[in-house]
Order: sequence, then structure tokens, then C-alpha cells
Amino acid sequence: MKRNISPLMLGLIFLPFFYGCSSPITLNLKGKAFDLAPTKIVWFQIAGFSEEHLSLLKYAGSQANRKLSFENGHCFGKAWRHNIFKLRPNAFESFMSQMTGRRNFKSNCEDFRVKPFWLYMESGKKEVGIFERGPVKFSFPDLNSCDGEGQNFYQKKASYWFSLRKPLGKNEQTFHYLENTPFSKKGVYYDRSCHKKYCDSGFVSNIKSIYERWAKNKESFVFIIRDFKYLSELRKKNILKIKRMLFDLEEIYSFFLDKLDKQGDLLVLLTGASPSNFEYPLSGKSWFDFEKKGKNILYRRPSLMSPIVAAGASAENFCGLYHESEVFKRLLWKSSAGKLIE
Repeated sequence: MKRNISPLMLGLIFLPFFYGCSSPITLNLKGKAFDLAPTKIVWFQIAGFSEEHLSLLKYAGSQANRKLSFENGHCFGKAWRHNIFKLRPNAFESFMSQMTGRRNFKSNCEDFRVKPFWLYMESGKKEVGIFERGPVKFSFPDLNSCDGEGQNFYQKKASYWFSLRKPLGKNEQTFHYLENTPFSKKGVYYDRSCHKKYCDSGFVSNIKSIYERWAKNKESFVFIIRDFKYLSELRKKNILKIKRMLFDLEEIYSFFLDKLDKQGDLLVLLTGASPSNFEYPLSGKSWFDFEKKGKNILYRRPSLMSPIVAAGASAENFCGLYHESEVFKRLLWKSSAGKLIE
């Protein structure tokens, strides 16, 4: 006797085959949700940083088999970093190019008249916070000496925290990593632990303290961590100090990667600028002296390309090889729309 099988029964029969043949969506062998625009962005801007510097962590002691937090990112890219004036722009000019999509920076007040990426993002209520450490010839602290337009685009729209070795004025707002009070006002804050010669606070303690207090209960934000001190120590050829700074960077980068599991709309981005190259010793005694004393290093010219590491929401946009000014476009790109957000 002939039996008719219902379409529903056929679907149930073949359902396991469909699931068995499908593959999970991954990037860098890690599960990944695509086409998800970030509403929260944490962006590390490390002047002087090159991905080869991570060898100082990878081969420290007997840790070669330990996986670095940077290896857990979704995407790695490289960016050409010339502009219309220079083959090797300075770190400030490179970071401005990454944030604005322009290539015409000169390290003067005109640079701040170009709108940054956060003014183009969909959420008009996006909060912006910028932490900056270390000396540089021209950067955000110079906003006060520039005209109103630049201050409107950058200063009035953001909160700033500067960890600089400078005497503090009486009317300047300050912060301290041991405090737990929220930052209720926008504006500029200076690290109260910094004196003329040194700062008592550390990179990790400052970032964790500021972030936890400032980002709490915010639905949409951009938090930029900008470090010029790293480049300063590279120029001094203080390799042991650089190694300690990399361990700090590893710790705080891991801190934000851990938040990806709970915040699917978070993008963690790291970019270099003016990366300083050096050549490691071969092996044996020369490597031992390098580990203990920072010797046997050959320093090279700054690289013509900068590294980019991305994890989380829209990280897939940052894979590949492109000019550093395209970081701006990739922050705003929505593949489902097929065009740049205007």
C-alpha cells in the first residue's frame, strides 16, 4: 500500500543533514558575528608600535608557548602611512589621518578643523573620551591655543585625560586612579599623580580606573587610548622599559578583550603610527644579553607601514592592506547597506 509522507515529516527527516553540512561562521578560527555595527569602540593608538615588538613578550623567558592576547583578535591589517606632504608622517599626523580619512596634516591648528569619525556615526549621542600619555610636539593638549572651530570638533565634544609630567594650575580639573567618583563634566583632566619628573600612576591602573568610571551605564561611546610615551622610550633605546610597557599593554588589551563576551556591540581596535623597527639578535649569548640588559639590538628607520589589530563588532572591516586614512571609512562601513554612512 502506498503511503504519502507529509512535507513536515520530510523536513524533519532532512533537517539533520542540513545542519550537518553547515559550517560555523568564523574569522581567524574564532566565532564571529558579521555585519554588526559597533556602538562601543575602544581604540588603542600606540605611537611607535610594530607587531614585531610583540616578540619581546612571546619569547620572554620560557613563555614561547603561551598565547598572547593579541593572537586572540579577529583580524590583522597593515596600513601604508604616507601623506601628501611626507613619506613618513609623524605619529600625531598618522593618528589624525586614521580618525578623519584625510592625508593633509601639518601638525598645526588647521589639523583640528577636520571632523573626526565620531561626528559621522549614526548615534548622535555617542560619548567620546580620550586618554593621552607622554610627550609629543603637537597633539590634543594644544587645542587650547587653537581657534574655536577646532575646539568645537574635538574639545567640546569629548572628555580628555592627560598623563603628562607638568606642574598643574589652580583651576585645572584633575583625576587620580585611586578615586571612584564619576566624571560628571566634559572637559580636560590632568593626572594628579604626575609631577615634574615622573608620574606615580601606572598605565594599567589609569586606564581601568578611568574606563570603569566613565563608561559605566553608557549605551554608546568611543574611548581612545593614545600613548606617545612608548615612542619616546623607543627613541631612547630603552629596550627593557619598552618590554615592561608591552606587558602593561598586553594586560589592558586582554582586559578589553574579556568584555567582548558580554558586549557583542564592542569593537576593540589597535593601530600603530610611526612604527620604529629594530633587529633582534640571533641566539645564544647575544640573546641572553638582550633579555637581561637590552643589548645587541640594531635600530632601523621607521617603517613605511603601520599595524592594525581588530576584535569584536565589525572587526572584519580591518583585514587587509590599505592606506591608514581608510581606517576612517572602515569604522563607518556597513556591508549590509553596501555604502559608507553619510
